[in-house]
Amino acid sequence: MSPGGLLLFTEQPNAGGFFEEKTSPPYIGINPFRFWQGGKWSELQNLHKAITEEIIHAIDYQVNGESLFPGAPAGMTLSKMYSDKIKSVLRSKEKTTLSPEEYDYITSEREAYAKLRVLKSIFDNPRLKDKAYNPDGTIKPDFLKYKIKQAQKTPGGEKILKALDIDKIEDISKLIDQLASFEQEKMQKTSQIA
Repeated sequence: MSPGGLLLFTEQPNAGGFFEEKTSPPYIGINPFRFWQGGKWSELQNLHKAITEEIIHAIDYQVNGESLFPGAPAGMTLSKMYSDKIKSVLRSKEKTTLSPEEYDYITSEREAYAKLRVLKSIFDNPRLKDKAYNPDGTIKPDFLKYKIKQAQKTPGGEKILKALDIDKIEDISKLIDQLASFEQEKMQKTSQIA
């Protein structure tokens, strides 16, 4: 499969980005104008987050379990590998402030995986780093709990945080750390082979 590309677009003014896997080659679409407000880049962090999330979708689509684990089932993506663990840390639809449509979208296999993976990079902000991480690089559960509570109170808060079950904070912290460390380890091994 040939590598895809990056497409800047403006047709979908509410979409920050998307990954289109059904074309040949697949591509990432980013709408930078979604993050331009009042004549300035008011949401530059969200633009970065959108680009990161779409790259994670592309990696999830192109890197499958077969290439990472000999004998893994055909078509086993990273999002499928973590699907059960992710589902185990989600609140029920009725216990969130999300609309049923938002909840279904945010908690779908691929979206939940990408959004949880992006959280680690969001918290990897120089202003948050000391508050967010332990010295060994793992996320502090108390920080994550604070961010979940904050998102649940804020109308525009991070939607994946609204879907997480705060009573499972230790499991959520471990899962996010595992997602990030697994990908870094596997990508390093893959790049060393190449």
